[in-house]
Amino acid sequence: MIALLRFAAPFVPPFVKKHQVKNLLRLTADAFGTSAPSVQGLSFDETLRSFASFTNDEAVRAIGTGEDMSDIQARLYHGAFALGSQCRKWFRIREGDDVMTAAQVLYAFCGIDFQGSKDGGFTINRCFFSEYYSGAVCRVISSLDAGLLAGLSGGRQLSFSARITEGAPACIGLLAERESI
Repeated sequence: MIALLRFAAPFVPPFVKKHQVKNLLRLTADAFGTSAPSVQGLSFDETLRSFASFTNDEAVRAIGTGEDMSDIQARLYHGAFALGSQCRKWFRIREGDDVMTAAQVLYAFCGIDFQGSKDGGFTINRCFFSEYYSGAVCRVISSLDAGLLAGLSGGRQLSFSARITEGAPACIGLLAERESI
């Protein structure tokens, strides 16, 4: 099934991709306790830009007002985890290679050049959202990434060692088994 996903990715219609971004908009709005902006009548590219602006504005607002970011991040994570788990079932993802292939395809829809390896390491050389987010905003919103990838992988934990939004030439990270306590 994962081979089919890779093959079919270039042919996914914009309305399907837009639907997924609308899902992300809704769960992000819920996490911040607000309403999602309307994207009715917008193209996929316009919807993606709306999502980037909205998430940036909400994170900046929450950071500026001193809200408890851990609660917001937990809600972002859990909402995205559900989406990732759903994708894991749809695409019958079982192994690390499948996780990285699915992530590469899904992130490409959003202008993110995700390159993952079998051992869980990954590099992002280009990120659409880096044009919108500061380092602080990226750290908040990357809870969506952590949740999505945990759902895709069956519970692995995301960590970053470098971020484009903090001046690095690429995002570098690891998707690893959760440590036992």
